[in-house]
Amino acid sequence: AQNWPKSTDKEQNRARILRLLGTGPKRFTDLINETRFSPRGLTTMLKDLEGHHKIEKTTLQNGKEAYRATKSGETWLMKYIGIVALANLLRDEGADYYEDRSSMHGFKYFYEMPWGVQDDMMVDKNLENPITKETAAELQKLLYRLIKKDFKDKKINLDPTKNGNILLGFMIDYSELVKSILENSLEYRESISEKELDILTGEETKMNPLLISGFGTSINVDRRKLIVTNRLKNQRLEFSPHKIDHDSIIIDGHTGNITFESMRWLMKHNIHLTLLNWDGKLLAATLPEAPLSGKLRIKQYQKYQDDTIRLKIAEKIVQSKIQSSLNLLSELAKFYDFGYTKAEKSFQNERQLFAKSEPSLNNLMTYEG
Repeated sequence: AQNWPKSTDKEQNRARILRLLGTGPKRFTDLINETRFSPRGLTTMLKDLEGHHKIEKTTLQNGKEAYRATKSGETWLMKYIGIVALANLLRDEGADYYEDRSSMHGFKYFYEMPWGVQDDMMVDKNLENPITKETAAELQKLLYRLIKKDFKDKKINLDPTKNGNILLGFMIDYSELVKSILENSLEYRESISEKELDILTGEETKMNPLLISGFGTSINVDRRKLIVTNRLKNQRLEFSPHKIDHDSIIIDGHTGNITFESMRWLMKHNIHLTLLNWDGKLLAATLPEAPLSGKLRIKQYQKYQDDTIRLKIAEKIVQSKIQSSLNLLSELAKFYDFGYTKAEKSFQNERQLFAKSEPSLNNLMTYEG
């Protein structure tokens, strides 16, 4: 527990502006109409917020100047807005107020028995209240039963000689709540495995790259899933959030596309992306937010020391390079007549010889050149 920070009117007014800008850029006149601040007062506050890099000017599609919140401003707002500050903001914006939403508190007078809990609600005036009386009542009953169980299990101490009040608040982001319900966030959280938890917390160190080879490959995100598609090979891979076993993606294809959304998806899952040139050499790479951990470096060295695993990794890389070379010839054959069929047959013969040869790093190096 910590002491509740006392906010000033100045902070509340600036938080109100940032909250409005959180829904998107707004012009000066829009902010005047929605806040009812005086033009002079609003100008002063906007200059102050801009000076502290919490907002910045932008240009709308119609060419008009507007203001928008910066990352710094959004971060400050999240830290500033507590249940009391949010209640003040909702009150100032004329939110709908529901006293004793469940009517459970009122029943104590009817039944003449103690209860001790009252639920009041404030809802943005432009929203429909998503919490019914029945839901509010079930929340109170659940809270009552859990506190009683904790007392019975001696997890907490209840002292009938003391007086005071406790404020338990739920700050509900309506749009995010709706999104979480549609995407079954709670069901996923409750079914998450220990392995997935290791991935989320960074406890598990793994080396399992996904090699994407071929022309016409696309990587995008659809309904929170990462989709990898290769139309030429008629292949499609799907990965749900936090359910991808690969720690990196290596691309050696030369045509295709990747969306910004899929790159953000990969970065959020701490999966770095490596792009190879036509000759198999490193062309570019994205790096995780933090550098490689010492634990991962140790794992890498252990794999290097294991000849079997080292050979397996090297084989995959060389096979990919050979396939990439064949793909390149296939594309060039569309524009130049150089006997692609003969070249393809030579590649097949080399594959057969490679399969029959004794697996060793020395033999592999004859193909690597």
